[in-house]
Amino acid sequence: MINVLYIAPVRFCHAVLPRMIERGRGIIINNASSSALIKSSPIYSSSKAALVVFSEIMKPRIKVKDIHIQALCPGFTYSEFHDTATMNGFDRDDYSNNQWMTAEDVVNDSLQNIKSRHVIFIPGENNRVLLKAIRKSMLKKYLNLKIF
Repeated sequence: MINVLYIAPVRFCHAVLPRMIERGRGIIINNASSSALIKSSPIYSSSKAALVVFSEIMKPRIKVKDIHIQALCPGFTYSEFHDTATMNGFDRDDYSNNQWMTAEDVVNDSLQNIKSRHVIFIPGENNRVLLKAIRKSMLKKYLNLKIF
């Protein structure tokens, strides 16, 4: 899973960047996940989080103005993803309809925002609000821990 979710996208980025730099333009959209920003699955979430961090680190290192990098972090998207054996027992009905987006809407939102100065992009206003609240709650919990 780590090879597919993290290593392969990193290799693809390194493979295409020299030509993009030579051309002076290009777009890289790393398909991360909302799971990169919250805890859901140990390997899946950490692989997607690593891809987000990689994207964030690469952006300022590429000095060409017209090369855009985005870490796309969609939430629930209608697709076959949730029909796989790995997702056995997952029930779409456990989540409200306003949390779900079509793949077309995710892609359209991503492309409309690719030239934003922000690397991390969460498509769908409902997803942005929900993830912000979850992330804030998680950070508050961790920052209030007495570890020393």
